[in-house]
Amino acid sequence: MCVGKEVFLYSEIRFCTHQMIWLITNLGMLEQGDWPDQADDSSPSRISAEASFTKAVEMAAETKTRLDSLPKYARDHLRDLIDAGIEIDNMSYTPRMALYYISGQRKDMNFTKWCWQRRHRKSEDKTSSQIAKMSP
Repeated sequence: MCVGKEVFLYSEIRFCTHQMIWLITNLGMLEQGDWPDQADDSSPSRISAEASFTKAVEMAAETKTRLDSLPKYARDHLRDLIDAGIEIDNMSYTPRMALYYISGQRKDMNFTKWCWQRRHRKSEDKTSSQIAKMSP
């Protein structure tokens, strides 16, 4: 389940909508190799096979790849609303669809086609359910 939080751990990231907003908001810090609000861990340190900044940089790269899959107008509109602190439910159609598009599993079709398919699938579903209600 996708729930908004102040901070996400690397192991929690599943690219849900709230996590994508958090990743986009913190993209600059992630690109520098810093994980936002990383708690000071007083437990004994573990030896790791990778440098401490790699997970942050990996998340930044994945976030940028997802953003770059959007048309410029949708990407810019989405980033502007996220920067302004607008909640998902208060976003207009295009930025909300852009957020859904970059969330979760990667899509194998472009944004415009994906939006068209979603819009038409919903209308087909409504028509099918209306026909089913009419049948005896």
